[in-house]
Amino acid sequence: MSAVDPHIVHILATAALESVPLELAGAMSRSDRARVSVVVVRPSATPPEVRNIVVQSRVGQLPTTLRRLRPDVVHVHHGVVAFLGALSARLVGVPLIVKTEHRDRYTYGLLRRVLNMATLVLCDVIICNSESTKRTFARLEQWLLRQPVLVIYNGVDIDRIDRAPRADAPWHGRWPNGIPVLGIVARLVPYKDHATLFRAIATLKARHVRVGCAVIGDGPLRHELAALVEQLQLNDAVTFVGRLPDRDAVYSALHCLDLFVIPSRSSEGFCNAAVEAMAANLPVIAARGGALPEVTGGCAVLVPVHDPVPLADAIERTLAERPTGQSGPTAGRQRACELYSLTAAVERHLSTYATYDRRRRLRRSYVTPAS
Repeated sequence: MSAVDPHIVHILATAALESVPLELAGAMSRSDRARVSVVVVRPSATPPEVRNIVVQSRVGQLPTTLRRLRPDVVHVHHGVVAFLGALSARLVGVPLIVKTEHRDRYTYGLLRRVLNMATLVLCDVIICNSESTKRTFARLEQWLLRQPVLVIYNGVDIDRIDRAPRADAPWHGRWPNGIPVLGIVARLVPYKDHATLFRAIATLKARHVRVGCAVIGDGPLRHELAALVEQLQLNDAVTFVGRLPDRDAVYSALHCLDLFVIPSRSSEGFCNAAVEAMAANLPVIAARGGALPEVTGGCAVLVPVHDPVPLADAIERTLAERPTGQSGPTAGRQRACELYSLTAAVERHLSTYATYDRRRRLRRSYVTPAS
């Protein structure tokens, strides 16, 4: 790695849906400790704060793009694009190739597991976003892999969360004043398990406990979940906010909630949304799925996966116990600031790049014949 301004290239499928690596790359760029580019292979809307570092490239042009950029490090992330990015980096001789595992891998099908294994073999360092994700490596994979497997937690932009304006919520006027509003920020996909949350709200309604539920996010289950809300007769309790335009809008919405709920099943690899809610000083209820117990670290109320009654009990109890008026930082807020700041994530990644680049260069110096 060059001593001055090492060039880090992240390769992503799209800038629209891969917010975690995109936010990391943007923070690396602003750190003034590296030059950073984000190669995106599918045209998509790009957040304005990273527009200056995004490079569009077709999949077949990845080797050419990397030759032009001449990175010191290529960092790949998801799926087929991760494999093609790592292969292209290997072909053009990039000194260090890194891959992050973002999700619980027990849920991978056979083809995805094979493709992922091929990607890992091409890489020099593997980063997992939690100990839970790391534990999902099968024994065969652990035996085959000779690369170091590290854990670096995701980072969230706590300063940006704090700066987000306290504006009217997107659901302003939806419920009378005094009705507590719980929220979930997640894609509408099966493993996030919105259905269990809705059934918990139906249980509360049967107990004559009135709450509002703001569902922030979009995804393939939108119509199916809307039909479930209709079936459960929860149209007066649940509102689908949809996908908000940017992170600032999401953080502003968090400040308008009374409680954050994330009922994900076992495939949750980290859950930035839970950490963002903790950083926003919200009480959090989470299912014991995947990395959620590890990430929340005793700062959330944990409930069984896919069981609406204990979830309803936890919501009712947490709302009854919430403090009135202004309160100090919660334990969740303190944990988010201490462990999950974006600044800390940038520092750990840049340190990892430098450490393993030096080791690779040292190994090569022993095996390369003297001229």
